[in-house]
Amino acid sequence: MRFPNALEGMKKIRTSTILSLCLAVLAALTFFCSMTQSEDVLPLLLIIVLAALVLSITAIILELVGISRAARDMNSFSSARTALIVGLVISVVSGFFSQDSVLRSVMSLLNSVCSIFATMLILQATVDLAKVSQRPDVAERGQSMLRVVIGLMVAGLVLAVVQLIVPSSAQALNLVLSLAGLALSLLQAFLLLRYYREVIEMLEEGSPEAGDESASAGSSHFE
Repeated sequence: MRFPNALEGMKKIRTSTILSLCLAVLAALTFFCSMTQSEDVLPLLLIIVLAALVLSITAIILELVGISRAARDMNSFSSARTALIVGLVISVVSGFFSQDSVLRSVMSLLNSVCSIFATMLILQATVDLAKVSQRPDVAERGQSMLRVVIGLMVAGLVLAVVQLIVPSSAQALNLVLSLAGLALSLLQAFLLLRYYREVIEMLEEGSPEAGDESASAGSSHFE
């Protein structure tokens, strides 16, 4: 069974995940730079923010394109695209509210929920691909990954809620919560990257190129 569109789509989704990993690192740098409260770091902070903006837009575009491409072969990817678009709309609307607005904070949480659902739906779609490709081993790992990622994302969401409750004056506690959230994001990204690579390898085994190579090898052996 060959899924060329799913293969190309998963490659883009994995690249988007790599960019998200870079974003998590930049977010940590931004946090630590702002903690110094020194004007000397302002130029560096500006560069980091601009880089994060470019990476964020690129990651979203890549993920949307990847999901849309994969949906040509497996319709279950379409639900992930819907969740991602809803989250994007919420994120854009939240930009019209002030930074300290409660409504903006609520929208930020809703955006995180949409991101959780989008990732869950992508993972479920890869499980469907593995089942159709007759790879129960990959399907089982995908289901395990789905449970782990849900746990990590829910934990991250709880940390975000706690940060909303904790006063900004409690810098030490906010620092601990931010570091914990960063650790969860990094762990999630690493796990997803490893699993996505496995899915891509599975799809490459059934790609037309792989089939042609196998046929050529068989012909050579016969000769």
